[in-house]
Amino acid sequence: MAAGVSKATIYRRWPSKVDLLITVIDVASDDALVEVDTGSLREDLVALLGALVQILAGPSGGASRALLGVLDDDPTLADAYRRGPLARWSRAFEEAFARAVGRGEVPPGADACLAAEAGPAIVIQRWLVSGLEIDVDLAVRVVDEVMMPLLRPS
Repeated sequence: MAAGVSKATIYRRWPSKVDLLITVIDVASDDALVEVDTGSLREDLVALLGALVQILAGPSGGASRALLGVLDDDPTLADAYRRGPLARWSRAFEEAFARAVGRGEVPPGADACLAAEAGPAIVIQRWLVSGLEIDVDLAVRVVDEVMMPLLRPS
């Protein structure tokens, strides 16, 4: 092997290719997903969506695209992805909404609102399905034009 280790060494650490792939995706996105607490829900959402854009548009984006493409065919991989990277992103957004509730920026229950899913969904839709360019400006527009308006009291 090019890395100078045997397959046995690799499989002691990662019992399957699925586990290895999830670790690679997880580690590749660790640096970009930081704990964000700007004191403002809008700024937290911009930072989180901006980090998501950087990951998807960066070097690990191709690996993420390949992984997402096989989730339907491999329930084990799908479960590992949901418990790993997807769960980590969900927690980051939930925490941002919880802090905003605590500051009185949004009403209790806003973390369960569709607004919490709308931002990442638009970014991923454009990146994965539409093939449109994604950048930090898109993150700002999605927060300002979609997420924040959905959170305003009617």
